This record gives sequence, C-alpha cells and structure tokens, in this order.
Amino acid sequence: MIDILLATYNGEKYIHKQIDSILAQDCQEWVLYIRDDGSSDSTPMILNAYAQSHPGKIHLIEDTQGNLGFCKNFKQLMHYSKSQYTMFCDQDDIWAKDKLSTELSCMQEAEKENGNMPILVFSDLEAIDEKDDLLYRSFIRKNKFEIYPLLFPKLLYNNVVTGCTVMMNGQLRSHVLQMPDNVKCHDHWSALTCLLNNGKMVYLDKACVSYRQHTDNCIGDLSLSFYEKAKKLFTLSKYSEGKKRTIQHYVDLEQQITLLAQTYPDKHNANGCDANKCLLLEQLINIWQLPAYKRIRVLCRNGCFPHDWYKKLVMLAYYLSWGRETRKDPTP
Repeated sequence: MIDILLATYNGEKYIHKQIDSILAQDCQEWVLYIRDDGSSDSTPMILNAYAQSHPGKIHLIEDTQGNLGFCKNFKQLMHYSKSQYTMFCDQDDIWAKDKLSTELSCMQEAEKENGNMPILVFSDLEAIDEKDDLLYRSFIRKNKFEIYPLLFPKLLYNNVVTGCTVMMNGQLRSHVLQMPDNVKCHDHWSALTCLLNNGKMVYLDKACVSYRQHTDNCIGDLSLSFYEKAKKLFTLSKYSEGKKRTIQHYVDLEQQITLLAQTYPDKHNANGCDANKCLLLEQLINIWQLPAYKRIRVLCRNGCFPHDWYKKLVMLAYYLSWGRETRKDPTP
C-alpha cells in the first residue's frame, strides 16, 4: 500500500485535475490523505465531495493546527502515513497514469539491491502552463541539475529533488519525521536525510508529473537562459535585487545545514548516520570563522560547488563577500 500526502491551500482552480489523475492511476494500491491549510476559496468543499464519493480511498485530515505553511503541512500529514511507502503530492499538477506503478517498481528493485535501508525514488517532470499546454519536456535538463552522481556535499547547496516526484520507504519516513518545524523545503530535507543516514537515492529518468507553472506557485521553475543570466549579472537595476535574493537563499541553506547537524549530532555512527557527513556539517557551520580563502578551500575540497558556471559564480560571491553582510563580526 502507498500513502499519498496532498497538502492544499486555495487550490480550487486545479485540484480537480490532480485528484482525478490519482484516481486514474494504473496501480490502485494507494490511500490519499489530504490536509487543507485554511483555504478561503472552495477547495474544502471540493475535497469533501471527493472524500464522500471515494470512502476508504480519500481521507481528509481535520485538526486545530490552523495555517502551517506548505512544509509543515506536509510534515503534519506524514504522521498519518503508516504504509510501506509514502509519496508527496502538490495540488496543481497532473500525474502520469503510470506514475505509481513505475516508481513502485523502481523502489522495489532498489530494495532488493540495497536491503533494509532508507530509500528515496524521484523522477523528472515536464512543465505545463495554466492551460495544460506543454512548456518543456524535462525539468531536470532545463535547470541543468547534476544528477550523476548524487553526492551529499553538492546536494547541500543544490537541491535536485522535486517533492511531487518523491516516493520514500518506511525506513526513510521515520527519519524525515524528525524534521524540525523551521525547515524551508521538505523535499530537500528528505533527500539530505536519506544520504546522511547511509540511504540510497534513485533517479528515474522519466517525466512522471506534469508540473504546472503559474503565478500562484509556492515554488516554481527557477531556471534562466544564458541571456537572462548575463542580464542579471551586468544590469545594475537587477544586481541589488538578485544579490538580496541570493543572500537570503544561502542564509536559508545554512540554516538547514545547522538544523541537520542539530538533528543528527552523533559523529560516531551510533544512530546509523554517516560520520564523515556529520563532520562536513560541522565544518560548514563554522565556515564563517575562517578567512575568505579558507572558506573557498573548504567548499572546494569537499565538492560543494555546482558545475554550472553561473551558480558557481553566485556561490563564490556569497562566500567571498556577500555573506559577510549578514554577520555582526564578519571574518575578512
């Protein structure tokens, strides 16, 4: 059995298509858990209608937690997942008819090869617009994500996992449930937690989700063309805005690194986590105590820099200069 976790908020425009695509799956060994995060539109009424017409398959989670935000909403849903496998689901996408069966087959093959360990399966996506028209066929290639190999140091700063493509087994779910409330992205945390606990991540090179891009996305496509990258670098009007967003992005990543270290503090592998990865987290937490050239050396030596030239330049700018602006006593 597979538990599908759907977090909703003001999703009346597209929620029908998402739920209908789940109901149409060629694998029917699933239960759908939905928690609405305080919608002010007709989303709750739509969800109630689906739950009443599909008893036993669709369950609405009603609690007194109020509006939690999308990340904590998913964490709240995870407490209800007791099956062997768990999947995240966004409210405005459309799933391919064979998404469940394809990812389940991939998961079971990975379990045969890797035994009783945390496993996360994730796939590519295609992008569609508000009218369901195809924008492009591969989200991974469009964003130039580095999939091979999936290395923990690089993944710390460059998330390649989109939550709506994820299937995790029960072993990984037990670790992800330890996620602190102030984590920014549940999918990034899930991937990092998997590798930190000596788990296996498996990429399925197939678009199993039609990923909708529209103005109301919580998180959307952040890819830029070469022209757009150059324009951001050399246009002064965009420079300060981009710099501000970049600084906040890395501050959030550094907060997540700190939370990982606090959640998995044991460097001696008693809890099953990788001691070397824990030591890396400690180095990164203390990186601002070092002078600039040593900060870059730590990042280079551990393989944290992305391959993409633009992302590499931005990361260099942050750790050489920009990041000092957020600290009271910055190290030169």
